[in-house]
Amino acid sequence: MDTALLVMFPLEAGRKLVQKLEKSDFEVEAAFWNYNASLDEWRLTIASPYVENSGTLKAYQKVNALLPEVTSEVNSLVNQIYMENVTLVKPSNDLIRALKETVHVEESDEPIWLHRTYRGDQYIDQAYIYLMK
Repeated sequence: MDTALLVMFPLEAGRKLVQKLEKSDFEVEAAFWNYNASLDEWRLTIASPYVENSGTLKAYQKVNALLPEVTSEVNSLVNQIYMENVTLVKPSNDLIRALKETVHVEESDEPIWLHRTYRGDQYIDQAYIYLMK
């Protein structure tokens, strides 16, 4: 897939999912779409202490339970988000730590783009960052 087609990705649905998680007991420290060029895919990466404290399975179950709500609130088939698009990580993840050193985005801020750059020793082909606390 050509990365220029990001507009075809569920940017609105991703933001709504992050907002719903933030309103629940699932604290989100980082949330962004991350493009993996070698796999030619975009993934919504979410870092949360919930993953560390409650376990990966419970964290994915929590996200999965919110997806029908998100789906009902977005009006476009293009804007649907599915579990296979989501990656949950601990805040101690190497990529998250590297991004936090140089990027700060609050929920009220406009998302930011990163293109073909390094943050620490982590290469980022492309990322669309909603939240980075």
